[in-house]
Amino acid sequence: MQTILDLIFSALIGGYILLSVHSLNNNLANAASAKTVTTGVQEGMSALTEILEFDLRKAGYNNIGSPNFKLAESSRVSIRADFDNDGYPDSVTYYLGTSPDIVQRSSGSRVLYRSYNADPGTAFQLGVTRLRFRYFDGSGLPLATSPGVTDPSAIRNVLVRVDMRVGSTIETKRLADGTVVDDTTFSSASWEKMIHPVNLR
Repeated sequence: MQTILDLIFSALIGGYILLSVHSLNNNLANAASAKTVTTGVQEGMSALTEILEFDLRKAGYNNIGSPNFKLAESSRVSIRADFDNDGYPDSVTYYLGTSPDIVQRSSGSRVLYRSYNADPGTAFQLGVTRLRFRYFDGSGLPLATSPGVTDPSAIRNVLVRVDMRVGSTIETKRLADGTVVDDTTFSSASWEKMIHPVNLR
């Protein structure tokens, strides 16, 4: 009888240990997934803002006889400058598309476009949820952006804000009504900076 009880207790203890190891393994996998998402958001934000800041800083470079900003709205900007240094001004436009960014599994995120001259635009599927521009004159006063800055030649500084939100599915789970849904973890990042294009002085 004692041997049977020992076997039962051993089986219970072994089962408990197995469940603990399985739970620990799941927790480690979930933590690794969340860390991967967070790292991806930070790397995407860093790459995007580096390009965006570079373009804005060049506004007005080698651009003579035409506005340095073709368009200056709160969610869209079109900059004129000699980006390729060939002696002729080019234009770069940033804007968020209307369709959701389904690649990033983030509710509310949209595709960000960077259009160079007449091309249809390069799509950045980074989980951008907000892109905002604020414009300031030489005295540091904000310029109205509704519907857009009426006198783009008055722009001397641009405040940019970018928000990103990216999700990653850890596993699927079944709800009480039997519906199977993705258990998704989200990571967010924000970046805001005042850009002072030297060619607008």
